[in-house]
Amino acid sequence: MKRVCAWSRSVVVGFFVVSLCLWMGTGQSWAFQTRISDTVYVGSGKVLHGPYLFCGDSVRLDGEVDGDVFVIAQKVVVNGAVRGDFIGVANSVDINAPVAGDARVGAGEVTLRSAVGGSFTAAASSLYIEKNGRVGRDLVFAVNRFGLDGEVGRHVSATGETVYLDGKIGGNVRLSETSSLRLGKKAVIEGDLVYSGPSKAVLQQGAQVKGKQHWTRTEGKQRYRYEKYLDVISGFLSLILTWIVLRWLLPGVWEGLGSEIADKPGKSLLMGGLAFFTIPLLAITLMFSVIGVPLALILVFFYLLLIYLSKIIVATASGMAIGRYTGWQENIHPFWLFLLGLSLVQLLTMIPQIGWAFAVTVVWLGTGAAISKLFKPKQV
Repeated sequence: MKRVCAWSRSVVVGFFVVSLCLWMGTGQSWAFQTRISDTVYVGSGKVLHGPYLFCGDSVRLDGEVDGDVFVIAQKVVVNGAVRGDFIGVANSVDINAPVAGDARVGAGEVTLRSAVGGSFTAAASSLYIEKNGRVGRDLVFAVNRFGLDGEVGRHVSATGETVYLDGKIGGNVRLSETSSLRLGKKAVIEGDLVYSGPSKAVLQQGAQVKGKQHWTRTEGKQRYRYEKYLDVISGFLSLILTWIVLRWLLPGVWEGLGSEIADKPGKSLLMGGLAFFTIPLLAITLMFSVIGVPLALILVFFYLLLIYLSKIIVATASGMAIGRYTGWQENIHPFWLFLLGLSLVQLLTMIPQIGWAFAVTVVWLGTGAAISKLFKPKQV
């Protein structure tokens, strides 16, 4: 179960980040509108002119959005038409109204009960396309459980542990690393069925595959060979959500920490390097006394927290630097600059052979900036 949870969280971010970066390139992000609140609600009969970014614990759209929709929330319910693309990251997503363009979703549970005019990309624990659900073009997903009672206009390319098809698919179906594949009696695949997994598919009487069928047998361990990549991607989601939540609770916190690096990078690097070696030694020293054990544990906890936050701090500083150099900071929301900086930092730390050096530098810069900011004298 832990493996599945980490796996589903990982893929969520991949599609989210790629979609956002592609969208940024269109120039539409220069003028998007935002609604950030605990509960975001668009009433029935209202028409919003997008593109819109909705952030909150719960987002419910009963009204229509004439443009693209971006959502980051715990629970998302779409009951009003979206006349553009839909991109969402949430714990659960219910799409009950038409989406004119493409849909890109990363969530724990995703349910489609209406039509998506373009393609649908999903990364989730579970994905269900119910009887009235329809994907106009291609369906791409990486999930634990998938069920189809509706229709897919063209091809399906996916990875899923448990896959159940009982609807119509207008093109080919290509599935990888599938533990269980079943076709119900109403399943119709107009093209080929190509899949891999430890066992062959089960076709109920009445199921139709009009093209060729090809099965590649794989062992159980091979099903998870891609996990190391998904684990890297999973960090993106937690970092993005952490940035959003803390910026919401403490406005200006990331910009302040990022400025510490931008103003005095040498000082941040030096203080981070000293902390990297001295804090663990101090914690070990405290462990030798009974009274010092709780202090040591608290010290280690906060130090590990700083290491985790260091990538966000450096990503913010990088985004700010890019914004100043290009002049984008006047036109683009800080979130997009942070996302650009985070993508750059992530890529640098993944370079073979030398990525570890960038990773250490990021930790030193981030922790050094936080310590500098914490002990910086207050100006009266």
